[in-house]
Amino acid sequence: MDMDYGSSSAAASATADPDMDPLESSLLHSFSCMGTTDKDVLIGDFHRLMNYQLDPTICTFFLEMTNWNLQAAICAFYDYDVPKITLPSMCYIEDVTIGCGEAVPPRTAFTKAWRIRNNGRNRWPPGTSLRYLAGERLGARELTMVDTIESARTTDVVVKMMSPERPGVYQGEWRMSTATGIFFGESIWAIVTVEEGGTLAVTQKLTSLGNEVFSQTSTKQSDPPSNPFLPAAERGSPRAIEMEVYKITTHHRPADTPPPPSQAIALPPPPPRPFTL
Repeated sequence: MDMDYGSSSAAASATADPDMDPLESSLLHSFSCMGTTDKDVLIGDFHRLMNYQLDPTICTFFLEMTNWNLQAAICAFYDYDVPKITLPSMCYIEDVTIGCGEAVPPRTAFTKAWRIRNNGRNRWPPGTSLRYLAGERLGARELTMVDTIESARTTDVVVKMMSPERPGVYQGEWRMSTATGIFFGESIWAIVTVEEGGTLAVTQKLTSLGNEVFSQTSTKQSDPPSNPFLPAAERGSPRAIEMEVYKITTHHRPADTPPPPSQAIALPPPPPRPFTL
């Protein structure tokens, strides 16, 4: 389809084209009542008409390319064959943190995590990320990189957030995105209850501290004994460990333990001396 994207008459003639795809025709018909010149409104309309499948920067690109003509921008988008790209797939499984009934104190850092699955046929492409879409962002970064997992595999996505100052219920919408900014999969939500006396952040800190202490203890117990009198290159070697074990088992006896009995060596009797007159 070759069209003049700079004129609305071209879009109008395309609407009357009987060979046009029904979806394109329906979208162009929806444009006919739109006559705003506000750029933010045009970007929002483009985003909404594309069922929020496009990143706003892509919407802006097509609108700028067509001199902010919404109808022509949609036609350019379809001419570019963007919708024919096979998108990945994702389904939400569960909230790993911030579940039902958990509250966070005001102005407190916490961790929000979701468990998701690749329910498509292909591995997620490089550059896949979880991106903020709408609602309350709660101090989080706009996007978080996600592991490129194989089909039927699950992964946890973790986002660092900060609770607002005022108590209440806050929610934000997030979606998976390709490296080119095209959204895919189900929307996932961060729904947070902020109230005085909330204990979730404290619980997360205690759990993290416990894991750190356990890791340090395990590391210390697994370290082999070392002899400071050995050369540095031999410390921790099998020979050094064997020497340490020998010293412990043979020389480190309790004070009340009697020493082992001495083992005397029995000598044969001397031969008889000959008798002489």
